[in-house]
Parts: sequence; C-alpha cells; structure tokens
Amino acid sequence: MLYVGRVMSLELQKLGIHTIGDLALADKGLLESTFGKTGLMVHLYAKGFADDTVSPMTEKRKIKSVGNGITFRRNLKTDEDITAAIMGLSDNVAARLRQYGLKAKGVKVDIKNKDFLTISRQVQLGSSSDSSFEIWEAAKALALPVSKTHGPVRLITVTAINLAEGETDMQLSFFNGESKDKETYERLDKTFDHIRSKYGPSAITFASLVNNEIGIDLDEMKEED
Repeated sequence: MLYVGRVMSLELQKLGIHTIGDLALADKGLLESTFGKTGLMVHLYAKGFADDTVSPMTEKRKIKSVGNGITFRRNLKTDEDITAAIMGLSDNVAARLRQYGLKAKGVKVDIKNKDFLTISRQVQLGSSSDSSFEIWEAAKALALPVSKTHGPVRLITVTAINLAEGETDMQLSFFNGESKDKETYERLDKTFDHIRSKYGPSAITFASLVNNEIGIDLDEMKEED
C-alpha cells in the first residue's frame, strides 16, 4: 500500500494490523498517536477516502516544505543515538532539496517522546541552504535540549521550511572560515548525490548509520513534502 514501507509495516503488525482491511477498521486515535499524520492518511486510504486536489499533469506542484520522519524501533535515550538519527533524516531532506533545486531558510524539528507528547521547535538559518551538514547542525541544536527535558524519544521529524529556488540571501566573507566550510560541504554533498544516483540511496552514508539498530533504513525513509 502507498506510504506503508517496511518499517511502518512491521509497526502495524505489532499492533495486530496485517491487512488493508485491518487498517481500515483500526482505531484512528491509535494510528495517529503511533504514526502522526501519516497514520491518519493511510487510515483514510485504506477506507477508500482521499481529498487530494486533482491537478493537470502539466501543472508543477509548489513545494512548501521538505521533511522526513521516522518512528524508531526503540526509544532513543543518548545524545549519540539522537545525533545519528538526525543526521540520517537531515541528509535525506537536504538531498531532496538539491534534487528539487530548492534551498531552505529555516529548519523545523518535531519530536514525540515515549509518552506520545509532541514538541516542535524551529530556527531560521543564517543563509539559505541545501547542505546536509548545515541542516543537521541546526536540527541537532533544536533536538538535543528537547530530549534532555522531555525524556526518551520515540519519533523525530526534520523539515526544511521557508523554501526558495536555489538562492542564497547572504554574502559570505572571504576573510573567515565560513565560505571555506560551505565549499567543503558542497563538494561532499555533490559526491554523495553522484554515488547515490548510480548505486542507490544506501550506497554511501555516514559511519554512525551503518548497520544501525534504531530503524533508519535509507531505502525506506518516509518523505513529507
């Protein structure tokens, strides 16, 4: 079924939901508390309902945000786990920004803790960016204090917001290290994009995500535009 990948399928089975019919009859509140708005969406699809706007094939859809979220196999308690999770999510978001020819002026993070409380934080970037590292740094700075305050983390969504078409709104100085860092990030991102375009999303990643056991699968990550 559309939007039900391997990870979500396993989580549904844990809830006793094995078929589309089971999903259609499932408790809507349970699906929302477990999967967020995606749970409500697949519940409607399973029941045969959809209110998506029908547009001409030739009409280009305006993308207002680019996000990625995941419900983890276990609650995340350490900074190391949360940092790795955010790196995987930020990398996916930034890669799609580059694919769409967009840059983000802000980053938003949504965190659901073990008690299903959702906390949202956002920040404006110093300049528009499609860099995996810059989005990761911003998202990490938002998420780590929340995890310390609200306890173990069950779900994280990283979203690039305030999008613009490939523009940079701040001139960087040649007399500090920021310009050099930007160039280094850009080269790394281009290398990642090139390798993945030839061999697939999981062909190259960061060491902290290799054989991880928290549920980050680069081929199965949920996308939200």
